[in-house]
Amino acid sequence: MKKLVIIIILFICDTTAFVQSFSVLEESGQNSAYSVLPTDDGYVFIVNNMCDSVCNSIYKIGFDSTLIYKREQNGFSGKLYKSSRPTIEYLIFGIYIVGGKYGTILREMDTEGNIKNTFKFEYPDANIFGNQVIDDGSGYIINSTKFQSNPPIDTAYIFKIDYSGGLIWEDKICLENNSTYLVNNPVEMTKFSSNEYAIVGKYKYSVAGSIFPCEKSFLIRFNENGKISYYGSFDEFRRHLFSSDRDSCNFSTMVHFTCAGNDSSYIVTARFDRLINFPGKDSAYR
Repeated sequence: MKKLVIIIILFICDTTAFVQSFSVLEESGQNSAYSVLPTDDGYVFIVNNMCDSVCNSIYKIGFDSTLIYKREQNGFSGKLYKSSRPTIEYLIFGIYIVGGKYGTILREMDTEGNIKNTFKFEYPDANIFGNQVIDDGSGYIINSTKFQSNPPIDTAYIFKIDYSGGLIWEDKICLENNSTYLVNNPVEMTKFSSNEYAIVGKYKYSVAGSIFPCEKSFLIRFNENGKISYYGSFDEFRRHLFSSDRDSCNFSTMVHFTCAGNDSSYIVTARFDRLINFPGKDSAYR
């Protein structure tokens, strides 16, 4: 059986000119380097090998591109995040499959690439998709999506744990009552200077008479103690780019990228894809 060999190159640049590159050779699967984090003595990044169990190679390189270590972190898909603790260099946060359902996983890593602690969050009757984690200096605030199939309920699920994995607070926000919807990635969490947070994203829901799902964006604001000061959904974040007699939602596809701003206002950047029709040909997105 032939192996597919793909070379992955990590480009390291400063603000003025190209500096150097680091090449990675993985001999299986379809590979992609998709998460990188600077450290005090170099860079850490993940290469996803896309094997059956979701294989991840963790690389750490020095500022001169010298390989410091390579570690395998298999069985889940995750991204890298910063830690505020001196004994923990970085965090790996993502999802894994347990008993046919999705759970959320958080791993604390030291400077040698060793796992110090692993925290898993799973429910017997629901999938939980980890979107993002922020280390606020007293614990981990986790932005996730929870899907329960019986009865079907989808929620934006936020919670905080201490450094021992104990639950401090949690909240679940159902933004569209009496409707089935899905909170879609990416769901972005932003921290503000007042120790408050905002989550922005989108969800889909169905209405009678429409062959396409409707879409809305949402924004949730809460403080470090989990108290929600605002949440709501917004039609005006979505452009009505295409409509037909069978589409009461004016179908479009929208993906949020980020939410930024100050303590009293927000700027949300997004991408809109438009459904277009070519005479005699299939429909396409642009």
